[in-house]
Amino acid sequence: MTRYEKLAWFDLMLFGLTMMMFIALFLFIRNARPEFSLVKQLNISTAAISVIALRSIAKQLLWKSGGRMEEDERDRLIQQRSVFIVNMVFWPLFVGGNMGIWGVCMTLGIEQVGISLLTTCMIFWVIMFWMIRSVTILMLYRYGVERFGGGE
Repeated sequence: MTRYEKLAWFDLMLFGLTMMMFIALFLFIRNARPEFSLVKQLNISTAAISVIALRSIAKQLLWKSGGRMEEDERDRLIQQRSVFIVNMVFWPLFVGGNMGIWGVCMTLGIEQVGISLLTTCMIFWVIMFWMIRSVTILMLYRYGVERFGGGE
């Protein structure tokens, strides 16, 4: 297993743990403090997002002493291809998801979306971006770049 694969697996576990902690904290706050508004409950629950800081530690552990990860041509090709695939998958989800949030708010009669809701949504979009990228990297290492339209 290459270092990029290890980092991708670590990212998946870390962001999955972050999402589970966010949901658990939100449900706990929702039951413990029902008098808080939904926005305040979301704001408190975003404390679980601080777990993402562990990603910087993992990357430092995987790097060589020279400050760069060792990579060959295949690794570089997989990294380039993963960025391309992630952008193809992520941006339609991002735009469609934001339009969906806006549509729900309009249906509920909320004319202006609060900044705390927007911040929470953006954090989740960043998490989705990195999770999609990790899955893409793992698929490219497992099945090969050629299967996804890359390589010679």
